Amino acid sequence: MVNLPLTQPEVLFLLPVISCLLCSAASLILRKGVVARALTSLLTSLSSVLMLVVALMCALFGVRIRLSIATGLWGSSNTVPWPLNTIVFGIDGLSATFVLMLGIVGLASSIYSLSYLRRFEGEYDLRFFGVNYSLFILLMYLVVTVRDLFWFFIFWELMTLTSQFLVSFEYRRRVAVAAGLKYFTLTKVLAELMIAGGVAVIVLGGLPHGTGFREVATSLNAMLSSEPVIAMIAIGLFFAGLMVKASLTPLHVWLPDAHPEAPSNVSALLSGIMIKVSVYMMFRLFLFFSPPNLLWGAILSFAGAATLTYGTMMALKQVDSKRLLAYHSVGQIGYVVLGLGACVTLLSMSPPNPALAAVAALASLYHALNHAVFKSLLFLNAGSVEYVTGTRDLNVLGGLGKVMPATALTALIASFSIAGIPPFNGFVSKWLIYSSTMTVRGYLPVLGFLALFISSVTTASFIKFYTSIFGKPSRKSFSNAREVPASMLVAQLLLASLCVLLGVLPGLAFTLLKPALVSAGLSIAGLGVSLTAFSIPSVAINYPTLIAATLFPVAGVIYAVLSGREVHGIEGWACGALRSPHSLSPPAKSYYEVFEEEFRGFYRVGEALYDYVVIRGSQALRAILRGAQHLTESPSPMSALTALVLMVALLLCLTLKLMGVMLP
Repeated sequence: MVNLPLTQPEVLFLLPVISCLLCSAASLILRKGVVARALTSLLTSLSSVLMLVVALMCALFGVRIRLSIATGLWGSSNTVPWPLNTIVFGIDGLSATFVLMLGIVGLASSIYSLSYLRRFEGEYDLRFFGVNYSLFILLMYLVVTVRDLFWFFIFWELMTLTSQFLVSFEYRRRVAVAAGLKYFTLTKVLAELMIAGGVAVIVLGGLPHGTGFREVATSLNAMLSSEPVIAMIAIGLFFAGLMVKASLTPLHVWLPDAHPEAPSNVSALLSGIMIKVSVYMMFRLFLFFSPPNLLWGAILSFAGAATLTYGTMMALKQVDSKRLLAYHSVGQIGYVVLGLGACVTLLSMSPPNPALAAVAALASLYHALNHAVFKSLLFLNAGSVEYVTGTRDLNVLGGLGKVMPATALTALIASFSIAGIPPFNGFVSKWLIYSSTMTVRGYLPVLGFLALFISSVTTASFIKFYTSIFGKPSRKSFSNAREVPASMLVAQLLLASLCVLLGVLPGLAFTLLKPALVSAGLSIAGLGVSLTAFSIPSVAINYPTLIAATLFPVAGVIYAVLSGREVHGIEGWACGALRSPHSLSPPAKSYYEVFEEEFRGFYRVGEALYDYVVIRGSQALRAILRGAQHLTESPSPMSALTALVLMVALLLCLTLKLMGVMLP
């Protein structure tokens, strides 16, 4: 039960939980598709709005929430060494930032669901979807607000389970089931490393009476002083578990399969917020639980740079619209982790640079927020195109800009945003990443320039994405194509508006993110911010609105001049052969063939990496499981193994007795 009396903020914290649970319970009862769709959309939208209210209260008005809930598992006993009898939740500036992202993406995805889920009616059980969808949103909310490491692991594992069900929702498609299985297997197996690291801190750090975040920070700092090697190993195990959920290279291999096969509203949640739950805990681990360390700063920075390079380069050659976006999720999370790595590095340098470190942390959080907005929008765009045409193949798509003008406009805004074109939101956060990495000594400028180059590859990739769908003539007739229903349009327009708002008014984003920096103890006094500009003393100044006001009229004049010229159309000639006009349109795979040829060595490394990590790793895992099954089903080996375990236990007890340890 909840400790009473409750304050107004604590009640608001509980309302999204209640709404999601109501949605999950009601989804089990209702059978009709239209009712199930409306209920799922309404209640999860309400939950998301309530999360936004909670996040904005904490970010704008300095409200802090701390709530203790008794589970009743052990009655009133206070002698249990583990926190099974109490769950503690809290929202500080960092949690509020991620709750804000969840509220935005959850609201857009839930509104979108109202019409989008119609395509599954009669073929799949929407009650099953409603239960897992609402629980998935709820568990992400609990993961970023719980204040106990033990319960963090519990909610983390449940979040993985519900998201796996959503990835495999179209269970009649074998590829969707295989993608869900790969996702669950990799994230579950490697999550054990994170749990092992956490348990090492809990047990070796001496936490007999609790596993709260404050106690974990105290214990880990003590371990770093007394047993630095063991503490670093524990941190490494924890980070390895976080890497797989964040899809950092080379542990990203589940994501390019899972995100495309999930329903598009789920893809928006997976890419927009779930992979950033790991980033949330990385901030906790490296800025809250332990002091900044130069080694971990370098590891984070290089991991982020490798991930943004690999993910973006692989995205360039994709011809499946959602698979292209999935690889860009890998690439963009690399920018976020690079910002965090730069922050940790700048804090642990000699002498430290706390002002620029705050800029790097701001850049990381800002880009995480921006990515949540524009990548969710892009997945909804791709879902709208698939909803209308039934395909994701960029080789055959084309010419939809005339029949889907609103979707085309929002996709253009999202493409500009992810490419870092002013005045859209991606430009400001990328500019902050470049400013915090290119202006110091050491390896950070190299990584910053690499990130700048890869941003141009991102631009090329989205030229391909946008023109293949909305621009060039299609290679197949889509005569029945039309604009998507109103609820799907509303969701896309909402996110597109935020892409513009967070770019034109960067001071608004800074106001929302400032509490997260303060909660991490980062100094922001030297950062000059107005509603429309950022300035970093002695480093750089940025006016996205001024840049846009200069560039866009020039672009408008160029367009007016070019469009005023008379253009004559001619029929294509195919050497006398009778060819359909659709077949003469260039396929998407031909866009950057020369580039791919020049970088063929890079792509061969990627193919080899996939072969060893995924193909051969899967084969080895199957062999191990088959061997384990054979062992457990054979009486003789199991009898011998049982006898061996008993003998070892007996010898251990005798040893402890001889050492004078009292046993019951």
